Amino acid sequence: MKTLRLCFPVLLIALIVSCKVQFVPSADAAIKAAVVASAQHTDALYLQMINAEDKEFTTYAADYAAVESEINAIAIQDGVRKGGSVVSQQVALLQKNFLQYKSHHREVGTLNSGQLQTYRGLLAGLWLPIIKVESYYK
Repeated sequence: MKTLRLCFPVLLIALIVSCKVQFVPSADAAIKAAVVASAQHTDALYLQMINAEDKEFTTYAADYAAVESEINAIAIQDGVRKGGSVVSQQVALLQKNFLQYKSHHREVGTLNSGQLQTYRGLLAGLWLPIIKVESYYK
């Protein structure tokens, strides 16, 4: 019985010290809808370019600007939300890569279908974790 009295306080302290409470951001249906819509818009832009005869940057400059604006808006909305650091890192990576692909298209003028398919797949891979994380928020 004496051992139990000595072990109980030690176990209680160990339990309290080992527990960690973490804030999980609340779900925002508007952000999730914006993420899904922007991912679809990005995919539609690249599909349109892949299937088009004219793959000149100037033809799609306005579409690139629209998608870039959507990604920026998501970054701002997520930056305001408490605890959104995981998504913020993913969105920053998406922004960086999207701007890199846009700049490459602007520099070379015309991309071939293979390059566009590669960029489409890479961007889809960057959108996926953002969509999944948004789905986990309660």
